[in-house]
Amino acid sequence: MSMLMEDLQSKSILIVGAGVAGLSTSLHLARAGVQVTVLDYQPYSVNGYSPSDGCDAASADVNKIFRAQWLSNASSYIADGHEVHYQKLAFEARDVWVQWNQDLASTPWEELPEALSPKMTLFHECGFVRMPHHPDAPVTNFEKDGMKTLSKDQLAKHYILSSQEDKKRAKEAGLLDRLAAFRWEGDGVLDMTGGFTVADKACAYAQYLCTKAGVKFVFGAAGKVVELVKEDNKVVGVKTEDGQTHRADLVILACGGWTPSLLPEVCDRLETTAGSVVSVQLPPKEDRPDLWDKFSPEKSTVWTKGFNDAKAAPRASIYGFPRTEKGIIKIGYRGIKFTNFVDHPLAPGLRISYPKTKYTAQKESRVPLISMEVVKDTIKEILPDLAEYGKIVDTRLCWYCDSLDNNFLVDYVPQYGNTLAVVSGGSGHMFKQTRHGCLLRKDTEYTRLWKWPMPERESIPWVDKSNGLEQGELGPRVLRKVVMAEQPDWQ
Repeated sequence: MSMLMEDLQSKSILIVGAGVAGLSTSLHLARAGVQVTVLDYQPYSVNGYSPSDGCDAASADVNKIFRAQWLSNASSYIADGHEVHYQKLAFEARDVWVQWNQDLASTPWEELPEALSPKMTLFHECGFVRMPHHPDAPVTNFEKDGMKTLSKDQLAKHYILSSQEDKKRAKEAGLLDRLAAFRWEGDGVLDMTGGFTVADKACAYAQYLCTKAGVKFVFGAAGKVVELVKEDNKVVGVKTEDGQTHRADLVILACGGWTPSLLPEVCDRLETTAGSVVSVQLPPKEDRPDLWDKFSPEKSTVWTKGFNDAKAAPRASIYGFPRTEKGIIKIGYRGIKFTNFVDHPLAPGLRISYPKTKYTAQKESRVPLISMEVVKDTIKEILPDLAEYGKIVDTRLCWYCDSLDNNFLVDYVPQYGNTLAVVSGGSGHMFKQTRHGCLLRKDTEYTRLWKWPMPERESIPWVDKSNGLEQGELGPRVLRKVVMAEQPDWQ
């Protein structure tokens, strides 16, 4: 976002969306002395971003994967060559996550909102194991190429499971026990720079920091933005569901999967898509303390299977976490990113994909049957304890905002000059990147990578450059075309 700090400090800014993109952007702006107001229809100050209390944003989740190495070879191409921009940003963000753990632990309990306590851990450095789609498959060139860009210290925390030398290093470090929950004799990479964030608590902490920095929040109906207010080809504010108009010098849309529904101009480069999430409950702790210990963040690890392997799709791209404090193990599937097309609320004749959750007007708490089948097959294949003792207790769709090439879209919208900007296109990777201070810098590698319009696809050496967006409503990913899993399918 090519804007100078001195240009912003005299402006009032409205940010639409209090998820991770809106929180991070507002925090950096406020700390730089900018007047910021954030609007969101969710009562986050009351429910603390808890997904079990009505939150349906992608940021409002019990956990999110943190990984840095994967990004180095995924979405970091620009016209002038291969640069490891996302890897660099992720490792910078990792330092912030570690610092947040320390800062939260040293904050007096009485200063924190109800959703937080100093005893909480926001970032678990439990490691991250990446497995190919099949035990006979080797570590992919994708993985190997990504590891070439790591520093010596970062590379030392990576272990290739087929390497006897690496397995010896991992054993000496006491790390092989973290793989005890898995039945897997194949290759893979154990990445001890990775782990997971406790997403809902991290958002609640970020909101706490924003409030301390002077950010004003407007939640509920008073914060539900229904349209932009325009005058003379400029955006001068937003209108909310309660009929009020909120004026500002600059409006920033940072509302994830809801972004295309507020801005028709972005619909040719951003699309709202859903991953599938299945929750598996362990037996009560008093009955099976051994399983609670084995799957704990202290003894287990985040895992993925078959990611970035075209031969394995669509029955791959599955991931899971250690257990939560309630004994829930979350397993997600992104091999197929589903869509839900509706009429655009502001642009007659335009059809867009729109979130459909258990809390929206169009309610949906199920996941597609193919997602459930992949989850169950994976549990049977690599998680024998879950197959025997676990119980599926919940399903839901998690709605992201995908871009054409997986790069973020962070820039002014040209039609409206410097009065409207977008921070979106997370493509499932926005949460780990807490460092949006780069939005304040002029002409950096990030502003060039995230610019509007997106870089010409021909200049980006990606195998899949459309990310599925060109399929539209005629494609096979549309929810109304797929069979949904019912409760009997959970068994």
